[in-house]
Amino acid sequence: MEPLLLLYNFTEEEQKEWELALKPVSVVRKKFVDKKEFGIPIYSLLSEEAVPTFLYQATEDFDGRMVLIANVTANTLFQYLLAVSKMVTKEPVYRAVLTETNRDWTSSFLFYHLKEEEAEIKKRRTAEG
Repeated sequence: MEPLLLLYNFTEEEQKEWELALKPVSVVRKKFVDKKEFGIPIYSLLSEEAVPTFLYQATEDFDGRMVLIANVTANTLFQYLLAVSKMVTKEPVYRAVLTETNRDWTSSFLFYHLKEEEAEIKKRRTAEG
């Protein structure tokens, strides 16, 4: 599979900003995921083929921003992290890398999982600090 970025819940203006910021990154394809696709398993979104309608699942919607990067080399991942570290966003952007575990999840499930992880990290930092 070719390198790919899946981007969620970005306005048209934000999409242009991301396109510009990610120009130097050697990711071949970027896909701005439509809300109707949030219930489709992530591995299906990575394919260029049409997604069979039976894969559409009832899903909880989410409004937060999220980016998933898939099928990249360590160098491309570094380029991506460098490019997005310079971006200023109004809202937090959850970021994930495709793994053997999360490839079967829906986008909604991944988003809420990342949100829970962030809450747990904040909780631990507060307890330690």
